Amino acid sequence: GIFVVGESFTYVLEVQNDAGTTVTPDLKVVYTLPKELEFVSGTAGSGVTITGSGQAAETSQFALTPNQSMVLTITVKALAAPASNLVQTRASIQTTGGVEVAEETESTTVKNAVK
Repeated sequence: GIFVVGESFTYVLEVQNDAGTTVTPDLKVVYTLPKELEFVSGTAGSGVTITGSGQAAETSQFALTPNQSMVLTITVKALAAPASNLVQTRASIQTTGGVEVAEETESTTVKNAVK
C-alpha cells in the first residue's frame, strides 16, 4: 500500500509448520523496522504477545504442531518519508537461541502529505 507520514498501518505475517512432522522448537519472531517507521502495537493468537518500541518488536516464545499456523499482526506508524518513498520491514523467525529458520521482508511506500 501507499501511506502518508503520520498514518498507522499493519503488517500481517502467517507463520506455519506446513512441512514438519513434529512440533517446532520454541520460536520467536523478531521484527526490524526502518527509522521511518515506529512500532505501535501487535497481536497474535494462542496467548502469544508482541512487544516492542521504536524500530524493534518481538513475540513471546511459541511452538507450532504439524500443520499449525499462527497469524501475527503489527501496527506501525509512519514517522517520515525517505527520499525513495520506499521502506522495508523485516520479520525474522528464529529459535529462542537466536538461529534464524525463516525470514520475510515487506516493502511499503510512505509519502509526505500533499499540502
